[in-house]
Amino acid sequence: MMRRMPKFPLSLVPAATFSLLVGCAGAPDTKPAPTPAPTPAVAAPAETPPADARPGLGFMPDYEAGVDGVAVGGVREGGPAAKAGIQQGDVILVLNGIRVTDAQSYTEALDEQKVGATVPVQILRGSEKLELKVTIGTRRR
Repeated sequence: MMRRMPKFPLSLVPAATFSLLVGCAGAPDTKPAPTPAPTPAVAAPAETPPADARPGLGFMPDYEAGVDGVAVGGVREGGPAAKAGIQQGDVILVLNGIRVTDAQSYTEALDEQKVGATVPVQILRGSEKLELKVTIGTRRR
């Protein structure tokens, strides 16, 4: 059994509704909007530090340690210090040939480094002096 449509002026029926009521027969000749082609996956470019980025190693100094050098109070997971093998409790003695005697001299030595450069760092771990290679990162703000 066929269902009857109510009778009323078609001029009052919006085109979208009209095409739903009668299917495609008699509907305005409209084509659907073209589907955009998928964008090919592109690898994200390597992050370049901002021009005003300051060099950093990704650790928090222990200002209360009272040692000759700068004691490492905490190491940021995944940061340059952690990747180089620097651990909490280590004492940084030399950064890229520059002697470090305290937090101030460490900051001055660090400011002379170039972000992305791999440099030697001499540390004291317990009673053992070690030389590690660290890639200079950026300081968090």
